[in-house]
Amino acid sequence: MPHVSVYTVEMRFEEKVVALRNRAAPGEPLFRIVRRNEYDARLAAIAQARGIEIRQNTALTGLARADGGVRLKTSRGELTARVVVGADGAKSSVRRWMNLSDGGQPARVSRLLEVLTAEDAATSPEFVQGRAVFDFTPAQDGVQGYCWDFPSYVDGRAMMNRGVFDSRVRPERRRADLTAALDSYLRDRRRSLTECELHGHPERWYDPRGTYAVPHILLAGDAAGVDPLLGEGIAWALQYGPVAAAEVRNAFASGDFSFSGYSRRLRRSAVGANLTDRVRLARLLYSVDRRRLRLTWPLIGPIGRYLEWRLRRETAGP
Repeated sequence: MPHVSVYTVEMRFEEKVVALRNRAAPGEPLFRIVRRNEYDARLAAIAQARGIEIRQNTALTGLARADGGVRLKTSRGELTARVVVGADGAKSSVRRWMNLSDGGQPARVSRLLEVLTAEDAATSPEFVQGRAVFDFTPAQDGVQGYCWDFPSYVDGRAMMNRGVFDSRVRPERRRADLTAALDSYLRDRRRSLTECELHGHPERWYDPRGTYAVPHILLAGDAAGVDPLLGEGIAWALQYGPVAAAEVRNAFASGDFSFSGYSRRLRRSAVGANLTDRVRLARLLYSVDRRRLRLTWPLIGPIGRYLEWRLRRETAGP
């Protein structure tokens, strides 16, 4: 599967740079960048090889209670299930039909805009050095997040995935103009937003006080919530898997499909605890002013390494 190995992550604020590398395994990449459609296709192929039926081009159009389960209305007829796992992204239809209350609080949804720009893989530092950039300079202009440069391959062509992420973890503050922030970021790199195809999408972040299940239905991955600090979704979605799988397995073993303790057990799990830490850190980082952010920026490196170590330790197999 085409990918770019990233060995160095640069965390920038104005002229200050903190570089993160894989200290646990020197010489190994911190992560690899793949296109989401190619990654999803690979996962689907693995699932099918293990005997799981996948119904493609089938839209979910409704959910309704049924005796001992759930009735699913789709574009290709109806299905019934004892358990439905809503893992259908930030715009989750399953979550919407669950009709969960946010307790009158603002929706916990981040905003992202991204573009692709053509690059020369032989000369671009991000490709040559295996480098990804998180630039938090826009945080001083109201963006509760950062701009990014991620090297990637699209249909065999070297392309830079660039964008802006706004966590909205402080919803009481004014909304930043993301288009203007991204346009400024691109102009600094001798690119023009007018020459790019702009894509935008929301991303729900995890709330440790949230409700993530009703009888016969539970949420996982982006539908439940991911990281508001950096906006990472795929890695967290995968970590939801074992927690959700254990709930489903126990439900069939006990005959209790209420999932009444799922939200609590999710909160106490490694993925829930680590996401809770990131919610707290995001609220702190995206609320400080420019002067304090400049003074405390050297702490980003140790904090990042600690979070990486904790995540690796708590999710490692026996």
